Amino acid sequence: MNFFVNIFIVCIGLLVQSQAQSRYIPPVCKKCIFLETFEYGWQSRWIESRNRKYDGRTEVVTRSNDGIENDHGLLFPTSHRFYGISAKLDAPLSLEKQIVFQYEVQFKERLECGGAYLKFLSHTANFDSEAMNDQTPFSIMFGPDRCGSTNKVHFIYRHVNKKTGKVEEKHLKTPPSVPHDKLSHLYTLIITGNDAEHDASTFEIRIDGELQRRGSFYEDFIPPFQEVKLIDDLDDFKPANWVEEERVPDPDAVKPNDWDDNAPQMIEDENAIKPSGWLDDEPEMIPDSSVQRPNDWNIEEDGDWEAPLIRNNESIK
Repeated sequence: MNFFVNIFIVCIGLLVQSQAQSRYIPPVCKKCIFLETFEYGWQSRWIESRNRKYDGRTEVVTRSNDGIENDHGLLFPTSHRFYGISAKLDAPLSLEKQIVFQYEVQFKERLECGGAYLKFLSHTANFDSEAMNDQTPFSIMFGPDRCGSTNKVHFIYRHVNKKTGKVEEKHLKTPPSVPHDKLSHLYTLIITGNDAEHDASTFEIRIDGELQRRGSFYEDFIPPFQEVKLIDDLDDFKPANWVEEERVPDPDAVKPNDWDDNAPQMIEDENAIKPSGWLDDEPEMIPDSSVQRPNDWNIEEDGDWEAPLIRNNESIK
């Protein structure tokens, strides 16, 4: 899996590009807090983590056969890799006004197992971009993630509980699913401000401009931002015929006449025949020969490198 991040925006207004536009025109956004098109000087803004986990290396490329001519983007070229790259804002964000997080992603292959979500890191005075890792504190996590049973556009809000002083993560209950194709998609998260015009408790998630979820911070996250207080119902009484046991023997059940208490639960299928091409000595899993050891792998620090395992097709012939 590789993917292409086209535009990354943190702003207080949406950017919209004409669908009829064929040649790239740099967007103009006077109200944007952060706008990245990966055209000029991006190397001075974006720094890759040198943490051991992030063994993938990004590059900026220009689209050649699709999209808008001369459109630049950040490419994550190699599958089976973790990538970590960050850029600092000029100042920390606040929710005094409406905030829009928006970026475009194209998966060169259909996304089967991977993610392209962004983390908006919590402000710390001593933040080191090269030391960033998966435990670096964040305030908002947003974007697509698909693997196995997971298929969702994450929206996670992380904050300090004012009552307990503990850090809590709030996850959107019913996030939208990820488009399963090779097209570019624009992911947008809108969080309303807490000024006189907006209610800070609401949010919107859009994909390609189409509304996917609109909800409340108080009703649509788990665990909830405000605990639901429950009290005993003073008018509720236990019925006179209440039975404490959850399960009881069925009085109508009768053991069949031919029941054998000593018979095994599972037996060999007498009609089963081993396939003619069956290979008894082939392992079920083998190393993936297409994956090479990373160039920066250090045996002394990282230990012996082992390729990830894949299913051996020979073992099922």
